[in-house]
This record gives sequence, C-alpha cells and structure tokens, in this order.
Amino acid sequence: MTELKNAVLNSIQEQYKVNFNKNLLYNEKLEIHTYPLIYLHKNRIELIKLFKNEQNFLNNLVKYFSDYTIYFVSSVNQYLDINNTEINNLNFLYKSFINEIMFLLNRKTTFEKFILYFKNIMSDHSCGLSNFFKNIKSYEILKKTFQQKITPVVCSDYSADFQLEILNLALNTIQSPVLDIGCGKKAHLVKKLKSLNFDVLGMDRNVMDSAITRNQDWFEFDYGTNKWKTIISHLGFSNNFLAHHVMNSGFLEDYTRCYLRILKSLKMGGKFIYTPSINFVEKFLPGNNFFIQKVRVNTRYANEIFNLNLSELDSYSTISVVEKIG
Repeated sequence: MTELKNAVLNSIQEQYKVNFNKNLLYNEKLEIHTYPLIYLHKNRIELIKLFKNEQNFLNNLVKYFSDYTIYFVSSVNQYLDINNTEINNLNFLYKSFINEIMFLLNRKTTFEKFILYFKNIMSDHSCGLSNFFKNIKSYEILKKTFQQKITPVVCSDYSADFQLEILNLALNTIQSPVLDIGCGKKAHLVKKLKSLNFDVLGMDRNVMDSAITRNQDWFEFDYGTNKWKTIISHLGFSNNFLAHHVMNSGFLEDYTRCYLRILKSLKMGGKFIYTPSINFVEKFLPGNNFFIQKVRVNTRYANEIFNLNLSELDSYSTISVVEKIG
C-alpha cells in the first residue's frame, strides 16, 4: 500500500508541476500529465480498495491537495490571504474532485477512455478552482497584483546574510527569543540564527513544521504576550499589510488587529523589525508605549527589489524598528 500511496502523491505533484504557469484568474484551463496516470489506471482495483478502506488517507489527501494549491498560488502571488472558512470550502472542492476520480476508477474502461474522462473531470475542476479564487476575500488584491504571465515570488529565497544586510541587523544586536514572521519555505534566516545558538522560531504558511518552524498563517499564529525580544519580518507581514492598505482591500482590519497582537507579544525593550515601513498605522502608536526608529534601506537594494507600482513607494526604502518601552 505504501508504494501505491506514494504513486498517488507523485501523480498529484506531477499534475501541479505541469500546471505551474497556469493562471486560473484568467480562466486558463488545467492540463494533465499523462505518464503518472498510467500507473493509476493499471492499479485502479487496488486504488479503489485503498480509498474505500483508509478514510484517514482520503482525508489527508484532501488536505494535501488544498495545502499544495495554497502553496502554489502563494508562491507566485504573496498577497494571497485565505481564512479558515475559505480553506474549508477549498477542502470541499477537493473532496468532490476525489469523489469524481473514485467514480471514474470504478468504471471499466480502456486507458484512452480513462484519459478522456479524466480530462473532463480536470476541466470541471479548473472551473471550480477559478470560481473559488474569484469568491475569496482577497480576490480583488489578487486580481490587481496578478499578471497573466506567472512568475515566482523571489523574496522567499533570499539568503540569511542578504536579509540581515537589508534589515541593517548585526548579529550582536539580535536578542533571543527571536520570531521570524514569514520566514519562507526554506527558513534560511531561522536556520542561520539557530546554528549560532539563538532561541529562534520561524513561521510561514509554506514552511514544514519542525522544532524551529511552524506551518501557520500569521493571522492564526499564537504570538503570546511579553514573549519575544526580537521579531523580524523581511518583505513579509508589513509588505502585505501595505499592499492591502494601498488597494483598500477587505483585510485591513485583520491586518491591524494582527499587527497589534504582534506588538503585544514583545517583551519590554523588545523590537519588531520589518520592511517595508507602514507609516499609515505607525503614526497612531502611543509614544509612551513604543519608540519608532526609521532606517534607510541601501538605495541600490531599494532600486532592485522594491520596484513596485504603489502610491507609498517611499515605505519600501525604509526599515521600521518598533521598540516596546512601556
């Protein structure tokens, strides 16, 4: 059964790879990768038994589909925000998709007809996914920031040293415990700090759970109270907050509440260090509780990295250091 389960997961991964550059917001249809389906068709009887007898595998498969979809979309558009209700809707969509495939597996057909029926299922699923994304809360900002040509988000792969340089952070100024919000799938900075014996935790919706990382959305993460001495977010939380502000999306209240929770989680003397700056909300922080310092980003980096068509471009050339003083 292990070989069969791995074959199912491999087939899913191959389908995602072949559709990586498809833009569902432009109604582009999903394609299918035929080769992995040969194995599935050949072993369809065993697959039927697997789906029938192992409900946990079915449930995990639904979650696997949803997680992979969110990862693929967020890897090409970092402004995707999706709440728990929407995740449940996405899970329902994939549960229906799997049921359609199970129904197909129960039909005795040639491989040629199997592929034809599978293409029809994929076509309907493409429409379902497109409608799903057009009905989520962050659709408007996705529509405004999504180009038809799909390109990966670069900032998730920045090296640890590059992030430290951008944020003007010397290692001897960082105090534990440290939280990296939006650490990226590879968590480069978290791993470097851990190797230097910092007490550090990274959080990102695309990272795998481990001793030093949490696979969680920043809206759902439990920051705690008086917990962190240093909180870092490089082109993460504040970048999305600023974009939602500029485009007047429906997530402004969510981001504001989350920002205040982050500040509440700082220890006395703790610092939240991030870029870009979010002047529109920082100006309302009480001066007797927070001291705000602005640091200029190196002009070369500002020109290379922050070349965005936003009305608050100046925010992208500064780093904010918000220190809890009262």
